[in-house]
Amino acid sequence: MSKEPGAVQSAFVGRRLWEGGELYYNPEFIQGFGLNATYGAAGFPNGEAQKSNFAYPHYITSRLFLRQTFGLGGEQETIESDYGQMAGKPDISRLTIQEGKFAAHDMFDNNTYAADPRTQFQNWSIWAAGAFDYPGDMVGLTYGAVAELNQKQWALRGGYFLVTSAPNTNNFDMELFNRGGYLVELET
Repeated sequence: MSKEPGAVQSAFVGRRLWEGGELYYNPEFIQGFGLNATYGAAGFPNGEAQKSNFAYPHYITSRLFLRQTFGLGGEQETIESDYGQMAGKPDISRLTIQEGKFAAHDMFDNNTYAADPRTQFQNWSIWAAGAFDYPGDMVGLTYGAVAELNQKQWALRGGYFLVTSAPNTNNFDMELFNRGGYLVELET
């Protein structure tokens, strides 16, 4: 078993299905190990370390979700194409519902200063939703649903996510609504 540095091959595909409806798919092949299998530091200092310890390329569906946006009328804004976002001109006042497989921190605790392990803070506790212990499997992904009400001066998000039956596994606890991660965030 080789202890080679981590490697990721990834694609992120989005398709507009109908007015306000978008489907996203993010297949990845991951391989690698963090130093000492990422044990020994509470907030591991290397954001690119592979937490899952795969000796050979391993396929995962990182993200597969459906997003529906309902415009509530009024002024519109221009949105540029970006990771997980299609360019368009939606109403500023809108309701967005997203469900499927994705990372909780795709929607919550997302800030400009600590979101990318390649270019910003290099500690998992800071860039990986450090404000809360987010629901996720071995690589930080889960299944869930989020509703977001966006207004000109604020946005309110609420979501429910599956949690794993044991930490750092890919076995999700299916006792829906008895166990899970409930998140609410107000952004101003």
